[in-house]
Amino acid sequence: MSILSIFTLVLIAPIIEEFIFRGYLFNKWSESLGIYKAMFITSGLFALIHLNNNFLGLFISSLFFCIIYVKTRSLLVSIVCHVLNNLISSFGEFQSFFSKAEESSQNNFSGFMNFISDLQSNLNSFIILAVILLIAILILFIKFIPKEKNQFPYVNNLD
Repeated sequence: MSILSIFTLVLIAPIIEEFIFRGYLFNKWSESLGIYKAMFITSGLFALIHLNNNFLGLFISSLFFCIIYVKTRSLLVSIVCHVLNNLISSFGEFQSFFSKAEESSQNNFSGFMNFISDLQSNLNSFIILAVILLIAILILFIKFIPKEKNQFPYVNNLD
């Protein structure tokens, strides 16, 4: 993966996505549908747009970004969180991919089998971590969900 691809994935994409999904769609739908429906519709669309088999993870991330946006009333904070999310997720993928690819090419078939074995054990660890994070996010979601029906950040920007 090139430096430009990494830069786009980690920095450019989150900025554009936050302006589109939280800055525009979420605000517009909050006005007409209410904040709760807008959160779920925006998050569903966010997850679908990525055309990724990690729909649930993307959906939960988007809900988290919506909550951050509503609670802080700042698109910049949700952008920073989104950038950090992409940075953390991509760092592990890039590092693992390049080190395993190098090992695989050096050891040929045995390296490839080790790669598959490591991938399986990492997947199990990831699933356990994902369940723990899901529970934590749900607790935060319940604790920090806005109480007022029409409380969304766009109104503050009109002053």
